[in-house]
This record gives sequence, structure tokens and C-alpha cells, in this order.
Amino acid sequence: MNIRNLNPQYGDSIQFLEDNRFVDTRLPHMITPTFLDWSPTELENSGVAHDLLVKSFPWNQPGVWKLEDTNYSLDNNYKHPVNEWLNRKYTFNMQRVFCKGREWVESLGMICWHLANGYRLHAMPSCVKSQTEKSPGYYYLNLIYRSKADRHLPKTGASELAKFVRHLAEMPENAPPAVYYFPQEIDNYHSPHLEHLEYERGLDTEQLTKLWRAKLKGIPVPGSNYWLAGIYRPLNPAQLTEEVRYEKFEEVINLMNATQ
Repeated sequence: MNIRNLNPQYGDSIQFLEDNRFVDTRLPHMITPTFLDWSPTELENSGVAHDLLVKSFPWNQPGVWKLEDTNYSLDNNYKHPVNEWLNRKYTFNMQRVFCKGREWVESLGMICWHLANGYRLHAMPSCVKSQTEKSPGYYYLNLIYRSKADRHLPKTGASELAKFVRHLAEMPENAPPAVYYFPQEIDNYHSPHLEHLEYERGLDTEQLTKLWRAKLKGIPVPGSNYWLAGIYRPLNPAQLTEEVRYEKFEEVINLMNATQ
């Protein structure tokens, strides 16, 4: 089961929607102890069940569960066309990251794109207004990180991210109309699930903002915390429904197109 994160402080995170029919929304399956006759919803909402799990079965599993890497294949069934296009060049894996201290009841589903030099990118098509995955939609660069084990490799994260974005722009049809992000030092996420990633400490928020502004030609979106990647100029952008269109993004996109 894909356990929802109920803490309101994580309310700005795009909700990953698990669906085992597709290679890009399938997650490692979690089985809770059979003595509990609880539905997933009851388990998610019950502090009693969590306390019982922790007391009876202390967590002794890895904090990150990963499925095998996915390479492109015509036999793959993708939920999001954008992921099919990206997979032609980039490998990804699906993983479940457990929230430190609440592992039995709370986890985050992630699609992780494999960039060069050990960098991992969690990104997805999304609807900004509903904070959920959505195709067609805008494309959200949520988190880039790499393991401490790879910190000896060249520090090329922003450059690799720019290559990724430029490849996305070449999507032949129905490409996301914009790529957006929220520059933030990973330590400032204050999300207990990230503690299990054992990530390399990198740039602070100010340094990251400057670097991504240079590498992605970042454009701050007035009235929001988001930035658009100015280097992203899709060949054939999708026409979004009113449900998904975000006017603050559209205003910036129109200005970008006017100066193209």
C-alpha cells in the first residue's frame, strides 16, 4: 500500500499516485504484520496502530525499498507519456522511502531518474493547483540528490539537470508547457523520509538559487515560491485543461514566448 503522508507541513509535496499497472507508478509492496485486522486507511489514521506496531515489531528493515531499474522497452506500460519519452534516454527506478520514526505507517513513493555522476532526480508531471501527478501537466523538478557514497564523483548536478530539461523539451508531442521548481536546500525540507536517503550535503538555498538561475535560466514566478526553467522551450507543448492550467505560470510562459 502507498501510505499517505498526513502531516500538514508536507502539504506542498506533489502526491504520488500508486498504480501497479504501470512501470512509472509501481512501488515496492509493503506488508504489515498479519495480527492487525486493519484496513490501510485505518492504519494510516490510527496512532494506536502505529504505537502497537513500533512496540511489537521494531523497524529493522532498510529505510528505502527499491524496485529494479527500468530501461526503455516497447513492452513497458507507462501511465505518463512524458516518462516514456524520458526513459528513452534516462533509466529510472521506483522506490518507497519510509519516514524516520514512523516507518510502519508512513512512506513516500518516488520515481528517481538516474543522472550522470550518481545524481538522482525525483520529478513528475503535475497539476500545481491540486498538487497531484497529472498528464498532461506542467513538469515539477522536486528533488535532486546523491548518496554520500558518490560524493567523490564530479559535482555536475545542475549541468546534468539542464541536459535532462533540454531532452524533455524535445518530446515530439504533448510536452509539458513548462518546467518548474522550488529552489531549497535539502536539509530545509524538514521531511523525515529524506533522512533515510543518506544524501550528500550540498549547496545551501541561496547558492542553489543562484546556480539554478544560471544553469536553468530560472525565472521567478510572481506571487508564488516557484521558478520556471527558462531553458525549457518545448517543441510541441500540450494544451492543458482549465482544471490544470495555472495562470501565474501561463503569464510567465507568454512573456517568454513574446521574447523568443
